[in-house]
Amino acid sequence: MVLSFRPPTGVASSYNNTTGVSNTAVSVALPSNTTGSYNTAVGDQALQLNTTASNNTAVGYQAGYTNQTGRNNLFLGYQAGFTSNHNTDNGNTCIGNYAGYYLTTGTANTFVGSTKPSGGIGSGINMTTGSSNTILGNFTGNQGGLDIRTASNYIVLSDGDGNPRAYWNGSTGVNNGSFVNQGDFSTPSRIYAYYNGAANDPYGVISVTAPADSNSYAGFAQTRQGNIVFGWGINNSNEMWFGQVGSGVVSSTQRLRINGNGPYTPSTFGVGGANPSTSGGGITFPANQLASSDPNTLDDYEEGTFTPIYAGSSSNPTVSYNQQSGRYIKIGQFVQITVEIETTSVAGGGGDLYVGGLPFAALNDRYVGGAVTAYASSWTTRCPRSGYFIIGGTTIALTSDTSATGQTNIPTANLTTTGTSNYLIMTAVYRAAA
Repeated sequence: MVLSFRPPTGVASSYNNTTGVSNTAVSVALPSNTTGSYNTAVGDQALQLNTTASNNTAVGYQAGYTNQTGRNNLFLGYQAGFTSNHNTDNGNTCIGNYAGYYLTTGTANTFVGSTKPSGGIGSGINMTTGSSNTILGNFTGNQGGLDIRTASNYIVLSDGDGNPRAYWNGSTGVNNGSFVNQGDFSTPSRIYAYYNGAANDPYGVISVTAPADSNSYAGFAQTRQGNIVFGWGINNSNEMWFGQVGSGVVSSTQRLRINGNGPYTPSTFGVGGANPSTSGGGITFPANQLASSDPNTLDDYEEGTFTPIYAGSSSNPTVSYNQQSGRYIKIGQFVQITVEIETTSVAGGGGDLYVGGLPFAALNDRYVGGAVTAYASSWTTRCPRSGYFIIGGTTIALTSDTSATGQTNIPTANLTTTGTSNYLIMTAVYRAAA
């Protein structure tokens, strides 16, 4: 079908057509066609130079203007695909004013976008020889630091000003390439995803930060070996890692690892807001206990040292020490301590003799715990054999055998006052108040 309006030059639609069939030309369009078939040209000078090409659709002023032999193109918009011309199947789709304007031999491209009111920007307007690209929006092909004018296999999402907001580079083959989001989701966080790389690079990563080191990521990743990683993970197969952000592939720190060989392989992790340990493996509890009312919940673990002293129930003696050390382990309310004490001089003091300075107050209960002497020497008359805890306090009352009927408390007067003396090694177990 030919619907022509003859211009002053006397050239009409499909003016030179010879053997071409099933063509549609409206206005002064398709004037050079000779043997091309199944073309549709609507608009002044649409498919202006088309001669033998077939199966093209061009709508708009000078749409597909220079196309002569390229087939299976769709040009929709003012000067869309203006310079497109390939001697085989082009298969280009250019929708929007100036879309694909400078495209020459590129094939299988899709450019869809509008034109700014000020003009001059069209979707893929600067693309030339690149093939199999898809551009949505007004990205020109060379804008915002991204130049793909001669590149292939890109997918670009852009805004109305042509700024690339996200793109996928699939040049290495099916299911490979990289996707990079250019826009801020929440300043300064961005999403960066990669889906190819060297042997130890992440096979697929979504990072929720964009640090200065482009190899640093915090977020979700699936590695080439089939791992699912929160943070980072490499090397082994079929694992889920909960990790810490690292710079590059090998410097990250795993915190918890679940693998195919067992339920999990733990590293270190913290509870109650505690920072995980940077060495070894285990669970880190906060420095200040977050006590739980649930009797089945372990809410504390701690190891440490303390400084034990000799004290009196009514008044404390004045003591100079040669040895004065204590160690403890606390698991929940359970506390185990070991003390070593030796004096060089003692003066004063009254009442029953205590070992004081314990790291945690005892539970206010008569069955709180007990102490056993491992070794004692250089006492005045009676060496401590055992001890019991003063409930609710931080002291142990020392006792010894006086007869077959039982033990009695040792008074402070039993301390040797001069010389290296009153040596005691004692271990005790008790239940702390918290």
